[in-house]
Amino acid sequence: MDKSWKDKAEEYLKTSHKYRLGVLPTEGFHPLTHNLSQLAKNDLPQAVDILQQVDFKIFSVLQQQVDQIKELQAEIQEVFKNGGRVFLCGCGATGRLSLTLDYLWKESFPNNKNQVVSFMSGGDVALVHSIEGFEDFPQYGSDHLVQLGFTEKDMLISCTEGGETPYVIGATNRAAQLSDYNTYFLYCNPDEVLLNIQRSKEVLENKKIKKINLNVGPMALSGSTRMQASSILLMAVGLALFETENDILININKFEEFYKKYDLNFMPSFIQEESNIYLGSGYLIYDVDEFAITVFTDLTERAPTFNLRAFERDISGDITGVSAKGNSLCYVHIKGAHNIEESWRLLLNREPHCLDWPEHSKMTTKTYMQGFDFSSTVFDNRLNRTGNENQIFKILMQDKNKVKLELGKQSHTMGLTGQGILYDHLLLKMILNIHSTLIMGILGRYENNVMSWVKPTNGKLIDRSARYVAKILQAKNIEPSYEEIVCAIFKNMDQVGNQQSIVLMVVDEFKPQ
Repeated sequence: MDKSWKDKAEEYLKTSHKYRLGVLPTEGFHPLTHNLSQLAKNDLPQAVDILQQVDFKIFSVLQQQVDQIKELQAEIQEVFKNGGRVFLCGCGATGRLSLTLDYLWKESFPNNKNQVVSFMSGGDVALVHSIEGFEDFPQYGSDHLVQLGFTEKDMLISCTEGGETPYVIGATNRAAQLSDYNTYFLYCNPDEVLLNIQRSKEVLENKKIKKINLNVGPMALSGSTRMQASSILLMAVGLALFETENDILININKFEEFYKKYDLNFMPSFIQEESNIYLGSGYLIYDVDEFAITVFTDLTERAPTFNLRAFERDISGDITGVSAKGNSLCYVHIKGAHNIEESWRLLLNREPHCLDWPEHSKMTTKTYMQGFDFSSTVFDNRLNRTGNENQIFKILMQDKNKVKLELGKQSHTMGLTGQGILYDHLLLKMILNIHSTLIMGILGRYENNVMSWVKPTNGKLIDRSARYVAKILQAKNIEPSYEEIVCAIFKNMDQVGNQQSIVLMVVDEFKPQ
């Protein structure tokens, strides 16, 4: 028997102390972007410039942690020397960056491709969309690590933007028990704040776990850790993995100089072009090749951040028993993929890993994963589903130093970094984060820099939704209790669609009639 919304709200409130994370800087509001939604609609060049400026803090924080990154680099080399593997773990955005680093490793070192193993909460299918609730359970992270064959010869590098994700903490604690090496834990909030969260405190005080604190402050869009937090984590772990022959500080400084001078004047026209497609009820296919995983990640992360329809499955029927209506605004075609299996192999640079835990979720199975097809069939499939010819956004390698962007009448050749594959993917990631965030501003999917269209799919996001409701209502001199707001969220949760904001729905409920 399904639980009522009252039962679900009561159940959440009993454990809500685990998810009340408003004190974390990564959940805060960046002062530079206080009017971001207005700028997105009225002054795109300034909006692009401000978002690029927010990224700059990444470099100063990394420069302060060079010695710790070098220590991680040395331990990685010791593991490889002794025949072990390096496992990369994350959840949501940090899970996707772990899979990205795995892809880049296999691309760079094909003869040693099995030395790096990546996994994320929910398995590889969570690259497409999150598996609801998985990140809230430490045991799932622990079990996943063991299922992948982690041994005492291996080392785990865990990334969590907040420093408190239960799934990642579960994997981290288990690795510290099993491995002969130190386990590494990278995060983006101050220790003094995290020590007040019991699960974080256990990790921070565990002498077998080495910590690298990359406190980069509030995100450009409140709580959108897919932006600066995941960028700094991607770069930190990437530096330790890839820069064995080069000076880490020199490469940070070189990329900083390159990015600060990088001309983003081409971006407003592309942002407006893609926005106009959606405003006109159109659909889009991103046509990609070598940068598939980085483009794919940005598109995937739009869905939970802005309450959009996630990528839909390409086969009839739904083994989960939950059918989502409508189509995603955009989809992906991976060039060179002729069928489902090829599309996943090209996306990941390896065979996909499925958890196959149907007792927890049917979405973890191979059958479910194979419903997502990013091969050449996508064009006909999307035409059949949407009833319209989808417009195409091409992001394709022109040569080893350039990427060609084409959308409608817009065309631009992006110069790459010249520093290597890690930095090229990082550059495109940061540009796409700016691009998609401002598109969503034009579409009205946030207010000022408040992520008002967040989709509350787990405990952390329920709390985030409640805090945003409280912030908006406080400006109107209305101050309901946290418990009242949470109850209103659960009451409305099943009614909210992709064209509605749960935060704004609940705000309206508390306004005087």
